[in-house]
Amino acid sequence: DELQQVVPLDYRDEVADLAGKVGRILGSFFRGQLFLALIVGILCAFGFWAVGLPFWLVVGVVVGVLNLVPAFGGLLGGAFAFLVAALVGDPHIGLLAALVVLAVQLIHNRFLHPFVMHAGVNLHPVSVIVSILAGGAVAGVWGILLSVPAVAVAKLLLAHFWETRVMGAEVTPFGPRTQRR
Repeated sequence: DELQQVVPLDYRDEVADLAGKVGRILGSFFRGQLFLALIVGILCAFGFWAVGLPFWLVVGVVVGVLNLVPAFGGLLGGAFAFLVAALVGDPHIGLLAALVVLAVQLIHNRFLHPFVMHAGVNLHPVSVIVSILAGGAVAGVWGILLSVPAVAVAKLLLAHFWETRVMGAEVTPFGPRTQRR
């Protein structure tokens, strides 16, 4: 309520509407990340089971959680799977487990991540990939993590500005509505 008092009365409905849309985008992004971690964990667990890795389910869960770490999650997951196998006594299975993680990460990075982010934050898959690359180049790990939601929010705000200020659409609590002429 205090934050609403800062916004001029004429713009409160518009700002509240935009804040709700931004919240939905950010929520969709983080739900998508959790969904991807779940999928990676499941795929890795089945792969670990197939290659005979001891504690395959636990290792799969850990790899899925590590997938939440931007840029390095797959590397950490592969190293963890190899380490578990090496400690149990079979480095050969460790190499196979690392290859499972590599294969799952390729599927994740090339197909799953762009598709899920497109569905969640309404960005084209190429835009998702380009924003991650640009975010990593500009701000490192934090840029990789925050680039997709930042681009999605920027797209939302630019589209709203274009529709309402340039094209003259009427602002309603549920988004711009084209004026009747």
